[in-house]
Amino acid sequence: MRWRDSGGNKWRIRQDRLAWRGLVRPNTVWKLVPDTTDDIIPGLVAVLVTPVFLVLGILWLVELMLRLLATPVVSVLRATAVVPYRVELLRNRKVMRSHEPLGRVQLRQLRMSLSQWAAQPGGQAGDPWSTAR
Repeated sequence: MRWRDSGGNKWRIRQDRLAWRGLVRPNTVWKLVPDTTDDIIPGLVAVLVTPVFLVLGILWLVELMLRLLATPVVSVLRATAVVPYRVELLRNRKVMRSHEPLGRVQLRQLRMSLSQWAAQPGGQAGDPWSTAR
């Protein structure tokens, strides 16, 4: 669910659907590589970083396969209130609040309170997380 408040802030509710949040992020390696120019040093750095990127890419694929294989089991455990859901409230792409409702009933109550909170004028009157139990 996404909305904008009267101050122009972008709000979003994010729920993790897979078994756990991804730990391996290969794209962070490329952020360290300087832009290639006529200088030879950025090219050497890119050559040295490429094997690291390949190893992290392989680890990312293995982790993704494990997450996809574990997701049906974790989904059943979440629906039966054994493992909590993970729901986050983001404002301008920054996590403002995090909540872990236990079971589908608490998840539905949390979503209802957030949607009511989002419908209020201004979108910031009160704390929706304190009303969702």
